[in-house]
Amino acid sequence: MDKTMNPTSQSILQQLHISDWNIRLRKECFGLLNENELILTQFQPTMQKYIDGLVEEFYKHQTSIDEVALLINDADTLERLKQAQKHYILSLFAGDYEEEYVKSRLRIGIVHKRIGVSPFLYLSGIQQLKHLINQLIEKVSPDDMAKPLIESLDKLILFDVSYVFDTYINSLVTETTNAKKKIEQYASSLEEKIQERTQQIELLSQTDNLTTLLNPTPFIEALQREFNRHISSQIPVSLIAIEIENFAKINETHGHQQGNVILEKIGTYLRKVMHENDIAGRIGNDQLSIALSNCDEDKAIDFCKKLVMDISTQTGTFVNIGSATTGPDYYCSPKDLIQAADSQLYLSKRHHESFLNSVTINDMPSQSEGDTTPLKHDRTNRHKQAG
Repeated sequence: MDKTMNPTSQSILQQLHISDWNIRLRKECFGLLNENELILTQFQPTMQKYIDGLVEEFYKHQTSIDEVALLINDADTLERLKQAQKHYILSLFAGDYEEEYVKSRLRIGIVHKRIGVSPFLYLSGIQQLKHLINQLIEKVSPDDMAKPLIESLDKLILFDVSYVFDTYINSLVTETTNAKKKIEQYASSLEEKIQERTQQIELLSQTDNLTTLLNPTPFIEALQREFNRHISSQIPVSLIAIEIENFAKINETHGHQQGNVILEKIGTYLRKVMHENDIAGRIGNDQLSIALSNCDEDKAIDFCKKLVMDISTQTGTFVNIGSATTGPDYYCSPKDLIQAADSQLYLSKRHHESFLNSVTINDMPSQSEGDTTPLKHDRTNRHKQAG
């Protein structure tokens, strides 16, 4: 917490921005003049004589109010309150109504608010106290002294009440500010959770449930972004099209659960072998693709050879593969690269003795837009499938 915001680093006067000038101004506003202070001071010896009986009468009335009795709660607390009330009443006639006096009034307000005394209970108590003191003044003071003494006391009590209510108001403002901070913190936390859940939902919408690889549209979008990076960095990119052999037959023979297990294992394998900027997706029911960053055709072929062997070992399933590479001298479009890889995959499936066909695209297309990009060469790596 900032030291300037920590209440323990400031006096109560500083917290409420009360200065000597403020005290003088309030006295002027309530008409509390030096002559009033002198009149009050002259009554202190008399009040000292009657203070015990007056306080007893005051709390007899106060404890008859259920809300007040519940707040006081026990005899020990009541006795402490009586002593504090005696001190307060005598201070009304002490004649010193400056900074220390104001501090004591502010503390009264803070304590009353803290223990749950509502403003109306406080005001009713002040009214009862003033009534008892006025009765005493009228009873023991000469007629020519009673009226100015009561008027002076009225001014001082209004002065007191104004400061007590400052503490009530300040406490309410502080509570409101703290409540606002808590609401803002909760809202911020809720916003973070919503954002987190939204990201999770977006991720679920972008990825395949079984393989946790990208779905077709997010895969193509990610491929386009990577293309832009490869072109600016002048590095090659290879796209590998993978198709599980006889996948429909596996589902028919062993059930879809077995097919799901195979997809999950292949997805796990691809995520494991991917580098930072590689992209993998499930493009169809039995077809997956992976884009290899900074990978030329030779590296792509080596990757595919290992991929086929590893998938066969881990799943007992064979895959056919088509590989297409572009860059760094010329870059086709992502769409053309996907079509080229699919074409090579088709060749691998058509020639059953081959599991992999690959091609590098590094010439400008001569056909109209949308036609298949011409292939500089078609190198087929033939591998007799085991079993």
